[in-house]
Amino acid sequence: MKIFELKCEAYLKSDIDLKNSFDVLSKFINHSIYKNEICEQNDKNNHIKNYCFGNFYPTESDRIYKKNRVYGFVIRSINEDFIDALSGSLKQNINNSFISILKITKKQIEQFFIKELYTVTPVIVTDKIDESGRQLYWSLDYNGDMIALQKQLQNNLKRKLKQFYPEDIEVSNNFIHEIKNLNQYILKNSRIAKNN
Repeated sequence: MKIFELKCEAYLKSDIDLKNSFDVLSKFINHSIYKNEICEQNDKNNHIKNYCFGNFYPTESDRIYKKNRVYGFVIRSINEDFIDALSGSLKQNINNSFISILKITKKQIEQFFIKELYTVTPVIVTDKIDESGRQLYWSLDYNGDMIALQKQLQNNLKRKLKQFYPEDIEVSNNFIHEIKNLNQYILKNSRIAKNN
């Protein structure tokens, strides 16, 4: 399996708070996807989104990405046609009030096996949209139900497995054996508080 990566350089037209940055990037990428006919066709067929993206980097010490500065972010997918189409569409998305793409570099990554994974944000799970239209994400403080999180992740993995292997594969066990919350701190109003 090959992984295709777009390394993007983005010029910010407005300040973006770290807590809103995933939402801003997600909306920018989704708008770019829906502008492209190939991407629209994939979405119409109810396929899962075979891509992932990372946040802006580098992170600012005050947790606010600054207007008139350039930041990087990465998008990855196993679908090269999708990546090629998205590359052009991202560059054409010039009317966004937050982001303008300056440069995109495509890279191919060969499959490799991961023995251990350490990350600050290992999983981001969308939950629902609040009254103001902002996408909410699962958190222990907000939702608190680890079993519901595990079930949602398991169902998502089953859908992805079916897309790769169209024939019915019986899944008798959970892919996920255990989820541990090792973070004892949560972010509240840009201050860190100990989670009891």
